[in-house]
Amino acid sequence: SDETPHDMGVICRYQDDDNFYYLVISSDGYYAIGKFSGGEDKLVGMEEMPADENGIIQIGLAANNLRADCVGDTLTLYANGKQLLEDTDTEFTEGGVGLIAGSYDNAPITALFDNFIVKKG
Repeated sequence: SDETPHDMGVICRYQDDDNFYYLVISSDGYYAIGKFSGGEDKLVGMEEMPADENGIIQIGLAANNLRADCVGDTLTLYANGKQLLEDTDTEFTEGGVGLIAGSYDNAPITALFDNFIVKKG
């Protein structure tokens, strides 16, 4: 397929465009928890995005159900009801939530989100 790989996910602890956490999966089966800190993009607890070896992420144009828990200093990413990753980071303790999507190679993509639910613990 000539589909452009892209990633999509959830933002939490949003301070501004340069400071927030993101919990994402990619359309080619990778996942990560990361953050922008002072405008610098870094992954939390890893050097590079690992591949989903367990087939949890639906790849290609398939739909995925995402959940991100940002509770205290613990950040947890789920896809389709199964936990992909959990790590801790203490830099941001509060902030807004949102959605994020992007593509590699600056190719245009469309990501559709529905049923976005925010719960405060």
